[in-house]
Amino acid sequence: TDAAIAVGALGPRMRRLAAELADAVVLNWLTPGAATEAMADLRHDSRGRAERVRGVVYARTISDGAARAALQKEADRYGSYASYAANFARLGIEPIDATVNRSSALHAYDGIVDEVVLRAITAGGTLEELERFAETTAQWRSEQAGA
Repeated sequence: TDAAIAVGALGPRMRRLAAELADAVVLNWLTPGAATEAMADLRHDSRGRAERVRGVVYARTISDGAARAALQKEADRYGSYASYAANFARLGIEPIDATVNRSSALHAYDGIVDEVVLRAITAGGTLEELERFAETTAQWRSEQAGA
């Protein structure tokens, strides 16, 4: 197939394997600072490859303060999983630190990763909330493009 293969990778060993074999590495639960380090590792680990391996950050995101409790619940849930807790400890961050809740938090990834995937977190998961999320985050992006 000509389809690109992206591999989700949490820790350094899986990121290294993905850098060696995949077309893209999907990085998860990283602050911009941690993403900077992960991207440096990605470039190093993929240096023998003919084609550039893309780095993608998957970030849990709210665009409305009413969703803050849902975002915290998601962060707490992942923080309770042993493998994620070990990764957060290794990075010296709390899960909530690796989330996006405003335009500037999204733009903090600019120039660090090749792509950002936003995981919409809303208070109730309604279609209206998801539409507002899409509109708001699109506005965040256009604000940056105009800056």
